[in-house]
This record gives sequence, structure tokens and C-alpha cells, in this order.
Amino acid sequence: MAKYTDETLDTWRKPASETEEQKISNAISMIKDAIYAHDLLKNKNIEFVVQGSYGNNTNIKLDSDIDICAMYTDTFYSEYREGTKKEDYGFTDGDNFFSDYKKLIIEALIKKFGIEHITVGNKAIQIKSNTYRVQADVVPAFQYRNYTNDTKNDPNNFVEGIKFFSSTSDPIVNYPKVHIKNGIKKNTDTTRKFKRTVRLT
Repeated sequence: MAKYTDETLDTWRKPASETEEQKISNAISMIKDAIYAHDLLKNKNIEFVVQGSYGNNTNIKLDSDIDICAMYTDTFYSEYREGTKKEDYGFTDGDNFFSDYKKLIIEALIKKFGIEHITVGNKAIQIKSNTYRVQADVVPAFQYRNYTNDTKNDPNNFVEGIKFFSSTSDPIVNYPKVHIKNGIKKNTDTTRKFKRTVRLT
């Protein structure tokens, strides 16, 4: 006998329902509102990047928690091709620190959602779900600029990623926008079968 019925597999193949989409939208809006309401964050340039299964449109019904990165772009980390350095691009050291930024994000989320609904993990800040919103994991990060393929010292020619530090001070770099772009291309190349299959695995 099959472990899963065709009906179950068909449910998993589909993205979140309209009701779940609304709860996801509510969570994202509340996170943005919380951060922009903080006196020390409201005037900073912060881009919100939805990551993970929802950002990649591979989430399934009844499993619609979200991962959202609050990427600070006024200060960035960078990586250069061999033989070059930040001065070759006209960059100077920033005066913002990731630890301070993360602390402000935590303050903003606690003020909005209440400390009883917030759990600070090793990498993300978890916001518990309720009837109005889904569970959300918020990752504070700085923009990361990868210039290793640039040969002209062009400050605008970089691959954009994010960089942050875990609670145990481990540096983490990833490329959520690149991952999403690659997923869209793969889904197009497979006549939309790729994301449906991912939801089943």
C-alpha cells in the first residue's frame, strides 16, 4: 500500500492557500512595521528579502512559515578578486556594527510582538504564529558584495548576498536573491515541474 495517497501528494504539490497567503502577508507587514517604528532604525536603508521555501515558492499548504532577511545596505561586507582591496573601489571602513544592528532588530520585534512571542535563536529571531499571522524567522544581516568576478574595479559590478553572524560568532554568507533567480529559471526550464516536485520532497 502506498505510504501517501494521491490526494495527499496533490495537496503538497500546491502552494499556500489564499487564507495562508494572507497570514503570510500579515506577518511580513508586521515585521516591516515593527522595524520602521524603531527610532534608530526608521531612517536606515533596510531591504526585506523573503527567503526559504516561501521566497522560492516551494512552500506547501499547512506549512507556510516564512524566513525573512532584514538586509541593512548602508554598510556592507565585501569580497574582492585577488590583488585588489576596498581602496581600489573607493570604499572606506564603515562605522556600523552587526551586533548593534541585530540588537536593535530584536528590540523592535519585542516591542511589536511582545517578548513572550519572540525566541532568539543561533541564526534567526523566531516570531510565534497566531490566528492572524504565520510563524516567521527574521534574520538581521548586512549586504554582502562579491566582486571576485569584476575586473574593472566597478563598484556597481557585484553579486549581491547577505552576511551575518550567528550567536556563536560564526560568519555566514549566502545569496538568497541568486538562489531565487536560479529557482525561477529551473522552474521555467522544466515547464513548472521543478517547484511542484520540490514541495513533495
